Amino acid sequence: LPSGASRMLSRFLHWVAAVSFAIAAATGAARADAYTDALEGFTKDSYGDTIAAIEKLVVAGDPRAAAVLQALGEGRLAIRKS
Repeated sequence: LPSGASRMLSRFLHWVAAVSFAIAAATGAARADAYTDALEGFTKDSYGDTIAAIEKLVVAGDPRAAAVLQALGEGRLAIRKS
């Protein structure tokens, strides 16, 4: 992505994360398997799958989601196949 678009995407993802965490905290939904399921969406190659994975990750309410979303927003998220 061009530098400006990358910054805009990063800001958008940070905003989505902040709003989503507020909603998740209010609902109190937390399931470990939902967290793992959400991570699967980041292995896909489409923007729509990434957005769906972000939404699932937030709804899962897992505290580890913050680090994943921060890495995604900073362009540091890497998926390794095991």
